[in-house]
Parts: sequence; structure tokens; C-alpha cells
Amino acid sequence: MKDIPFIFNHDSSGYHLIGRADESAELEANALSGRHTALVSCRGAGKTALLASLCADLASDEVKPVSIDMFMIRSVSEFCRRLAEAVLGNEAQEYLASAGESEAGFAASVLQLPELIAQGQGFRYVICLDEFQQISIFREGNALLKHMRRICGGQQSVTWIIAGDDTPFMRGLFRGRSAVFARLFSVLALPDIQASAWRDEIRRRYEASGKYISSELAERIVEISGGNAAYVMRLAGLVWMRANVVVSEQDVDDAFLDLLCLEEPRFRRNVMNLTSYQMNFLRALCYGVHEGFTRRDVMARFGLSSSANVSIIVKALLKSGLIRTDGRRTLIADAVFERWLCAEFLRAGFGHQSSGAYGRTWTE
Repeated sequence: MKDIPFIFNHDSSGYHLIGRADESAELEANALSGRHTALVSCRGAGKTALLASLCADLASDEVKPVSIDMFMIRSVSEFCRRLAEAVLGNEAQEYLASAGESEAGFAASVLQLPELIAQGQGFRYVICLDEFQQISIFREGNALLKHMRRICGGQQSVTWIIAGDDTPFMRGLFRGRSAVFARLFSVLALPDIQASAWRDEIRRRYEASGKYISSELAERIVEISGGNAAYVMRLAGLVWMRANVVVSEQDVDDAFLDLLCLEEPRFRRNVMNLTSYQMNFLRALCYGVHEGFTRRDVMARFGLSSSANVSIIVKALLKSGLIRTDGRRTLIADAVFERWLCAEFLRAGFGHQSSGAYGRTWTE
């Protein structure tokens, strides 16, 4: 079998970075000019890919990129150790062994290291911190953010690039004059990649591998993936593996079911600890209700109890990243999770399908 012309479960850097030319150019310009930047988007939109591409493009004698994935980091001290190891290399162990400071003092000294090293050796550090929203679970996370504000704001030879999911925590870092990172970071919100860019790239890669997919089916892959970069790449690859030479509608249908099966364990973890009220709220969204949740008829129909309870539900689901707001409308953040959830409500006996083969909306 030929190599699959799509990479999934990967950072999608280099050749696999699609439709992000403008954002990539802006990010590189900011990095070289010392303008601290925050990448914010829904999960799977391509933040990690952009960071990987940036680091690969900038690496030179004059610019030293450093990338730290914070997803598995659980404390300020662990983060500081990772940062020290990234900038000191083999000398990190000696430095860490002699630190002997309080956690607050340790964080302050480590955050100053990149500037001291860069100025001493005459280059620029570009430090990329992926999954930055993890700081929200650190016990001393707020103290670390204040140290970053005080120290990083005055650095001349270090550019900080942070990337995180579009959550209330990330938005709160920049929104309002009193926000901890207000006016310190330029916020780059990643828009959805244009469907036409996905369509053309999918078709090009199929053709290069000796297979054919129509414009309509390429657009369908994008549509049922919600335009999410990670899902589009993964589904396009699954369709490619199922198709012989010419892609059929059945290939896309079957591949999407494959995608749902692959994602189901994660989706079940998403809902495992939700309350019945939170599940009822998600059911309302699947039924096509996106506003007016505190109306008496809506609360009665979906068992939401009271307007005060609706506020609590929305706050919790926003914090979890399962929902997002778009103006006055509230939506499920993950389009593929939404389709899976609609199917689960159907199996449980709630309503019937009302919007096509992949059904995003259900009615009683």
C-alpha cells in the first residue's frame, strides 16, 4: 500500500500545514520582532502545527526556538524544571540541584534565564508554550502568571509564544484592563481554514497518490468534520484507506463511522462525570436549541430546573470546553462529538433524526 497522503495524530507541520500561510507569516514576524503572541483557538485547529512549523523555520545561529508541551505538566515547579532543561541543556541538572529556593523564587529565577543566556550569547530565544491552559490547574498558577507578567514584559532578547484552547481561562488572561496579560501579548485567534483550501488540498493529495475524489465529496469531508483541522486530516486519511481508485459516498459514510469508533472512548470520557442537568443541556443543543434556555417551556422540556441552574450548567460546560458561545448562541464546541452525542441520544430513545445522513439535530 502506498503511504497515506494525510497525517493524523501528529502535529501536521511542514508539508502538512494547510491554509495557514497568513497566520504563519504573522507569527514569524511577531517572533522575530519580539512581540509576545498568544495563539487561541478550539482544540484541533492547528496550533501545535503552527508552533512546530515556526520552530523549524526560525532555527538558526541568530534565533533559538524552544518548544514545551505543557499538556502533562501539573505544577509550577515541574514547568520551571522543563524550562530550565530546555534552555540550559546539559547544565540544567547542576543548576536545578543548586536552586534551593522557594517555589516563587525558583519560578522568578528560571523565567529570567532565557534573557540572561540570550543577551550573553547574542541571539534571540523564541519560547513556545503549547497547551498553556494547563496552568489553570496549577496550585500556584496565578503566582506564575504574575511572575511572567513582571519578568517577560521587560525582556528584550526573548519572545514568548503561548498557545491554548479557547476557554474562559485563556480569554480571561487578556480581556479587560486588569487582566494579567493585558497589553503584554498580541492575541492571534485562529479562524477556521477555508473550506475551499481544504477541498483543493484533499483533491490534490488524492490525485498525487493515484486516486480520485470529487469536489463534492471533498467538501463533504470538511463539512462533517466541522472544518476542524485534526478531524479533516484524519477523516480524509480514513476515506483514502477505504477507497479503491474513485471515492464513493459509501466510502465517506463508512470512514466517518470509523472515525466515530476511534473517537468514542474519548467522547465517553467527556460525558462520564457530567451531571444529569448538564446532559440535559447538551441534549437541548442537539435538538437545535441554541438560545433562550431560561424560558419556562425550554427548562420544563429539557429538565433544566431553573434559570440559576442554567447559569451554573453553562459555566461548568464552558470551563470543560464542551460548549462555546457565538454571540447570543451556545453551541457544542466539537462537531464530531456533537454528531456522536446526537446518535447516543437517539439510541437512548430521545427523538428521531431530522437532518441528513450524519444528523446533527434531533427532534421529539
